[in-house]
Amino acid sequence: MAIQEIVPTADGSFTLKAAHLDETYHSRHGALSESAHVFIENGLKYFLEKNTPSRLNILEIGFGTGLNALLAEKFLQENFNGTWQYVGIEPFPPDFRALFHQGFYPSSLHGPILEALCQGQKKIEIFGKNSGILILDNSLWPSESAQGRFDVIFYDAFAPSKQPEMWTILSLEKAFSSLNKGGVWVSYAAQGAMRRNLKQAGFHVEKLPGPPGKREMTRALKL
Repeated sequence: MAIQEIVPTADGSFTLKAAHLDETYHSRHGALSESAHVFIENGLKYFLEKNTPSRLNILEIGFGTGLNALLAEKFLQENFNGTWQYVGIEPFPPDFRALFHQGFYPSSLHGPILEALCQGQKKIEIFGKNSGILILDNSLWPSESAQGRFDVIFYDAFAPSKQPEMWTILSLEKAFSSLNKGGVWVSYAAQGAMRRNLKQAGFHVEKLPGPPGKREMTRALKL
């Protein structure tokens, strides 16, 4: 997908604007701040504080620019001793190499995943303090084999007003079935209708303080 527009955000990081939806990929109040608060602090970190797995499986619905994956890579290298797999679902990935050369990514997130994405790789093996694999999948949704496979889901589709099909009970039931028992689903979204759909799909739903510029976010658990 061609780069439409790089948009600066309030914390000094950048996001992209999806021209066909007239919507940015991240909050204009701070792309990096939003991703760190929603997906790392209240998703990945929360799960690892409650569990001590030797192997961790993460699914991201809406891989986008890869910001969440890069933050997860950094967090896991510093805080996790097991092996991990990260599957990112993104039908229309951007030109990561072009974004990199335009200074889109903070230098603190430059590492093996970003380098491999810039080279066009879709299966990336990571070594360091721990080992992991990132898989970038261009399909619209994980297959039936995804059932009960994941510990954490980063649900980063575009807003319900822009991409309503991703927030239906059916879509959220797929997410629920993809989680292991005790798994965590997390999103920036906070709409009441979406939360009701999560509950109907089987989740235990929590309201949490949102990132800068947003009053609330949502975490949902598979108990």
